[in-house]
Amino acid sequence: MVLFSILRNLARALGAVLLIGGEEVLLEEIKSVDALEQVLEEHGESGALLFKHSTACPISLGAHREVQRYWVSVTDAEQPQGDSAHPPLYLVKVIESRPVSNDIADRFGVQHQSPQMLFIRDGQSVWDASHGAIIAETIKKAVAEHM
Repeated sequence: MVLFSILRNLARALGAVLLIGGEEVLLEEIKSVDALEQVLEEHGESGALLFKHSTACPISLGAHREVQRYWVSVTDAEQPQGDSAHPPLYLVKVIESRPVSNDIADRFGVQHQSPQMLFIRDGQSVWDASHGAIIAETIKKAVAEHM
């Protein structure tokens, strides 16, 4: 129990926690270009959501809350990384993982923004939003449209 509490507090401090039905679930963070490659290979056909988050920006914090609202609405604690109807969601911290953030912008031809949400499928960005356009309902509609 103590170890869980320590890990939860550490994850909170790093901005990598989403609340699912009142339970905290660690959001998988992409920290390297190699890890990004692995995610794209694993979820290339089915798709994945990438949330580019600045840990130093209050606007990004607001977008993070909307990502939480989206995730709570489509998943539960037993399926924290999505299912066949909902793509997995990954976190990229733009300050701490600048090479990953830059690679995403270059690879998908999407101008870097922070915060930014992208839906990647079949090797391309099929949808993206930034700043105040990152809204739970908008994410849900984009996923439904592009799944």
